[in-house]
Amino acid sequence: MKKALILLVLLMAIAGCSDTAESQVELMPGKDIIEIGNEHVDEGCYLVTEDSRLPMDVARNTVDTSRVGEYEIIYRLFEQGENHTCKRIVKIIEEGPLQASLNPGIDTITVGEEHVDAGIDVTRDDVEITVTNTVDPNTPGTYAITYHVLDAAHNETTLTRLVTVLEAD
Repeated sequence: MKKALILLVLLMAIAGCSDTAESQVELMPGKDIIEIGNEHVDEGCYLVTEDSRLPMDVARNTVDTSRVGEYEIIYRLFEQGENHTCKRIVKIIEEGPLQASLNPGIDTITVGEEHVDAGIDVTRDDVEITVTNTVDPNTPGTYAITYHVLDAAHNETTLTRLVTVLEAD
């Protein structure tokens, strides 16, 4: 126990002897993906040194909550002979829930016919769609086409279309 106490005191003394005044830029957590028309609250950025925590000035703010898009806020602070910068990315997305539906199409074909995928319809533009299509038009059976939809706010939905390939007469 005595050795552990001595080691702790020694480590504290070594840590306290540091003569380098390093600074770090600290971007404060905030809600940076918001729906169009809603207010964006900028939580700011700070320069943190060994003995202080200074708020950084907003040098540029391009956020437009009336338009869907990706915007940035640039913070700057000149301190201790150095220019410090920080950047926050803000995404404005379309409002409303993520909705997707299968487009009508021909989902039964005969062996050897070409299957044309009718795709899906989504209600928003800020989405990424991944399609997995396992249809083999030369082999009878039932196959799945899966559509995985992900929006900028990380909401997701998955739809599945079943395609049947029938034996030729």
